[in-house]
Amino acid sequence: MLLISTAPTAPGHLRLHVDGELDIFAAQDLRRALSTATGQAVTSIEVDLSGVEFVDASALGVLIRAWRDIALAGAVVRVTGASAVFSRTTARAGLSAAFAA
Repeated sequence: MLLISTAPTAPGHLRLHVDGELDIFAAQDLRRALSTATGQAVTSIEVDLSGVEFVDASALGVLIRAWRDIALAGAVVRVTGASAVFSRTTARAGLSAAFAA
């Protein structure tokens, strides 16, 4: 199960906190939340992944595409916290730099 909470931190800035398991299905929920944020004239998105307990490679692919779409929309996205599980999985996949803070 994945829980996503959102909170504005300043005008144009949004923080998403993610808790739980980030598999291919849950990653789609996160992608939708990110897409909604960019549709609301948000220019900066912080994604706190410190509560992620599981992540699979398919979810990383979904996130890479979401990061690209956000950049194309003119917004900036960055990870402000990453659980050990998320960091380890991205390192094994060779994607640490893509999600670096």
